[in-house]
Amino acid sequence: MKRAIGFGLGAGLIVVAIFIGAYYSQPSIQSSNGPTSNTKVYQLGNQPINGVPDVPRKAPSFILTNQNGQKVSMSDFRGKTVVVSFIYTDCKGVCPRLVGKLKNVRELLPSDVRENVVFLSIDFDLNDKPEKLKRYAKEHEVGDNWHILTGDMRTIDTVMSGYGSWAEKMEGDSFDHNIVVAVVDKHGYIRKEFRGAVFYKNERIANKISEVTKKEWK
Repeated sequence: MKRAIGFGLGAGLIVVAIFIGAYYSQPSIQSSNGPTSNTKVYQLGNQPINGVPDVPRKAPSFILTNQNGQKVSMSDFRGKTVVVSFIYTDCKGVCPRLVGKLKNVRELLPSDVRENVVFLSIDFDLNDKPEKLKRYAKEHEVGDNWHILTGDMRTIDTVMSGYGSWAEKMEGDSFDHNIVVAVVDKHGYIRKEFRGAVFYKNERIANKISEVTKKEWK
């Protein structure tokens, strides 16, 4: 009788373990604006398989279009510090929170640093065109030294991969994506990355931007 009870308990524990394992192995959708589907439409960028890429490393080059319809390349900002982030305009959760955070970070920068810093937010929703980006920039009052960029799938995919950023477009209006903010020095090298940037203190991000801006990199 005891052996039968023991066998029954053991089998029950195995079933529970299998159920828990199956539950936690399911993919999660981290950024959505309503009911979502698990059907992936497309993916941009790559999730780093072997950990976060090392810094410093050369920032990926690109030609993208900003909210004013102007062509913009990374080389346009040589001599300045560039703060790069990734968003999409229909995001109601982490993206506006990130933009607001970086605005606060900008205000913490000393004036001599702030005038030498440019912010780039690369939009990974391929449906977002310059007109929509311009409305977003105005709504969020990002200012003149902040470019919100869009482009073709291949270019955005390459740029996101270079920063270890990724986004998966799901059916409907939802995305699953990570949060990356990178600080690029005046020579075009990534010097610092904040992964999960919304969880960092504003002062820490501002101090790192100031350090990258003031240092004479070789």
